[in-house]
Amino acid sequence: MSGASGDFGNFIAFLSTGAVASYLGWRVPFLIWGLFALSGVCIHLLFIRSLRRTSFFTLYNDRELNSEAAQRKQGSFSKKSRFVIILICICMGAGYRTFINFTTLFLTDIVKVSAAASDSIFSLFILAGAIGSLSSFYVAKRIGLKKTIMSEFVIASTGMFLFLMKFMRSIPLLMIILLISGYVLYATYPILYSIIAEVASFGGRGKSYGFVMSITFIGGVAQSYIGGQLAQITNDLSVVYFLGSAIVLLALLLSTKMPSA
Repeated sequence: MSGASGDFGNFIAFLSTGAVASYLGWRVPFLIWGLFALSGVCIHLLFIRSLRRTSFFTLYNDRELNSEAAQRKQGSFSKKSRFVIILICICMGAGYRTFINFTTLFLTDIVKVSAAASDSIFSLFILAGAIGSLSSFYVAKRIGLKKTIMSEFVIASTGMFLFLMKFMRSIPLLMIILLISGYVLYATYPILYSIIAEVASFGGRGKSYGFVMSITFIGGVAQSYIGGQLAQITNDLSVVYFLGSAIVLLALLLSTKMPSA
């Protein structure tokens, strides 16, 4: 829920920044969002920090009450499972950054829309992602965690591959692809967290979640650099979507080795 609320903030930023910048210049959006960031710091210092102490003691007591269940789960996360999860996280980060880093440039340079229109169109990806984060639980409840994440990788890989097709470069078709791809990519994160929660002990969940988030940046950084270099060499920006599609397809193959939750 908290992650999805942040995604709605991303949606508002993408939707508004290009339009504001086109009328008032690029410095104004930086100033506006900088003020929002400073207000977030003030809210944390004045209100949230005092609440954290209460939350800590509540979590500590809950952990003590559930210590027996935690002990039963501890150790069920095998070394093989950890390795598979690490590789999947790297692939997820690469797939996510394929869209985040290159799509607005793709829309301006290949599809030939304005920067403001590019931001507005891409904001659909973020909006669909926020909805995906919120609703992924309901999908997983019906077909299971593992089948859900595998299905999402199939759809995300297909969506990236479609960016290579010239007949798919009309604005309506691209908007549909972005909506679907954003939904499934963002939905993979809570599903993966749920799988970890099933196989990790109570005390290890916080570390596991933090590790998942941090390890995805490795894939994101690698895809950003390698994809950019390939686009430069081939003089074709769409090559990054071929690479991203292949990486997410690898994640699909890896997900077959995940522990069943």
